[in-house]
Amino acid sequence: MCLFQNCHQKEAMLKPERHQVIYLNIAQQFSGCILNTTIPSAHFYRCQNSRKFSSSRARWWYFVLADCDSNKGLRLKYKLTMTNAPKGHTFFRQFSADEFYVLQTDIVFASLTSFIFILATVVAYILQTDIGFLVVLFCIFLLSCYVGDGAVFSCPAGTRQLFHTTYKMYIASLTLEVLHLFFMCIAYGKYAHDGKNNYGLKTFGEPLSPIHL
Repeated sequence: MCLFQNCHQKEAMLKPERHQVIYLNIAQQFSGCILNTTIPSAHFYRCQNSRKFSSSRARWWYFVLADCDSNKGLRLKYKLTMTNAPKGHTFFRQFSADEFYVLQTDIVFASLTSFIFILATVVAYILQTDIGFLVVLFCIFLLSCYVGDGAVFSCPAGTRQLFHTTYKMYIASLTLEVLHLFFMCIAYGKYAHDGKNNYGLKTFGEPLSPIHL
């Protein structure tokens, strides 16, 4: 039905008292518009203001710019900055509803993975030294004591081959995962600060996650 209505009829359906219409002219007190006359041959309006929309759930918001009295359309430059929380709410302000808790989750997993990586590195160092050999001997000794007198205490020839290839692969996998989470935390941290996507960090960090699998 709206397809057969003209511009004024469509505008009449909106309710200014519900803030569905924002008139961009100097006659409206809260429009934030001023008439710029710095260029004598091209006067234009410069509008800058903010609006707050409250909703009980996540919604899609649509914006339409129109000049119903013009036959030439609109010539304009615009910039919209939409946020989901007031200043100070770093983890929510710049993120859309489907991105909430992304940064917090990455930080938690980055911390846990880094701890596991450090622990695995320490274990790898121990396994490459005589300390690891002594630990294995001590474990075998305890096992022999537990089994009983019938157990034979022996040291296999391959005992010193403790740093197995699969463990090396595990260390490499952890390294890639830590790097992935590190770059993603930086990318989302910068996004939380200024609202600008850092595609370079994401492009570099995201492939590291599937590689380690």
